[in-house]
Amino acid sequence: MTPRAPGVLFAQLLRFAAVGVVNTTVHVAVYGAVSSVLPYLLAHGFATVAAMSCSYLLHCHFTFRVRPNARRLVLFPLSNAANIGFSTVSVAVLVEWCAFEGVFASVLGGACAIPVTFAVSKAVLVGKGLAATRAMVPLVVGRTG
Repeated sequence: MTPRAPGVLFAQLLRFAAVGVVNTTVHVAVYGAVSSVLPYLLAHGFATVAAMSCSYLLHCHFTFRVRPNARRLVLFPLSNAANIGFSTVSVAVLVEWCAFEGVFASVLGGACAIPVTFAVSKAVLVGKGLAATRAMVPLVVGRTG
């Protein structure tokens, strides 16, 4: 791995987090706009599809700088499944085994899911994800040597 690679990977992780903020904003905005005319679950579904579509395009163009294509589009929901699965398990462990309060556990569990979601997203969108993100582990835990 070249000396620049960890810096490139860290920059991707920062862009990934920025897209997450945009994704959340889109979800909340769309939900707010349609929840007055649609039942709440339908509004949530509509907002989720809109936010996931925005997230897909931003991750392709901004985070990983790859061209969107049909294969990537079909596989992209796997990154959301990884996020939901990992954060759910994290929250359950934090509440049940570590006695954390629910709200704090939810925030911390979501934060813990970011590296996993990043790795799955990179694997889906770039195709080199899991092997290429091994260098990310020291960056996430604060060690670089």
